[in-house]
Amino acid sequence: MQEVVVHLCENSVTNRKTGVTHRYWQAQWGGPSGQPMRKSLGNMTKKSRREAESECRRIAREINSGILARGQCPTLEQWVEHHRKTRKVKPSTAAQQDASIDTYLSPRLGHRRMDSVTTVDAKEWVAWLRTQPTIKSEWTVSAHLRIASALWNSCVESFGGQNPFGSIRLRVSRKTPAVPNLTEADVVKIADEGNRDWRVAIALCGLAGLRRGEVAVLTWDRILWDQNRILVPQSKTEGSTGREDRSCLMVEPLARILLEARETAGREPLVTRAHLCNSSRDAKAVIIRAGFVPWPKPLQSLRRWRASTWRQQYPADVVNRWLGHSQQVAMDHYVDVPENYYKIEAEQTSAHESALAEMKREIERLKAQLGARDGAETSPANGN
Repeated sequence: MQEVVVHLCENSVTNRKTGVTHRYWQAQWGGPSGQPMRKSLGNMTKKSRREAESECRRIAREINSGILARGQCPTLEQWVEHHRKTRKVKPSTAAQQDASIDTYLSPRLGHRRMDSVTTVDAKEWVAWLRTQPTIKSEWTVSAHLRIASALWNSCVESFGGQNPFGSIRLRVSRKTPAVPNLTEADVVKIADEGNRDWRVAIALCGLAGLRRGEVAVLTWDRILWDQNRILVPQSKTEGSTGREDRSCLMVEPLARILLEARETAGREPLVTRAHLCNSSRDAKAVIIRAGFVPWPKPLQSLRRWRASTWRQQYPADVVNRWLGHSQQVAMDHYVDVPENYYKIEAEQTSAHESALAEMKREIERLKAQLGARDGAETSPANGN
């Protein structure tokens, strides 16, 4: 078998929604049947040419030795073994993938060659998945479907063909919890009911809009006191945005809470990670102690509250940059009508109704006065 040569190329793609153009490295080589094969190697702003060339040499070694050198599509079990050696994901993501594949995918399709699995087989697998006692919702089915589809996509990149799971679309509706009706003073009041770590965590989520994972890794050296901002590590969106950090506004109540909580300067986390293990349960307990009715997903709802209130004060693109998400994500998950707008409308309607009732009473009073005056003027004439 002739040795495969992997070439390094440059490519670019423009996001239609944002208009931003991203340039990235791409590896290209000839497939088993002569078809052109391509694989993205990452953003050019984050990976040098030397690193991309090293990645191409690694791909060439994998193709020319091991499962890819056989020239035929492997079975699911063979590809899973190869995929686990070459994937580049977080440990938590790898654990989720392994659990899904070992529990649901391999027992049903592990013996099949991946190019022999059809869309009908994929739909039957999804239907079987819904009958399993451990699958409680359509969201869980959708999560397992995404893992299976990603696994087949990685095989299609190397051997060509089609992804049988790619055409399956599930209608899953997300019920986003309402934005809590709070003020900054209310958030500070809730934060004050927690211990030192929970006070800081609630303040960061509610007053700066940080995610729970961002709160867990934030260190004191990222608090830029003189610049009135926080340098937030973007562990969740680093791969899609190409930026490792983002700047976020630090409002005055948050700065005061952080100053009171600061004990030692250095790279220690602001919040002990262990305190966020049962975040929903503990946060609801703090909210109840503060005298409020707890809401679903407390920390995420505080982030959504911050997004809604900031959008009333600052331009949308500035708020998106502070919170670390795109305009489309903001429209889908973070934009909501604050409750106070309904109260303002109700108050204005009540005020208009009161004014109208007062005007009607005044008209009736004037009519009564006119009627009494007319009666007084005509009574002498009737007497004569």
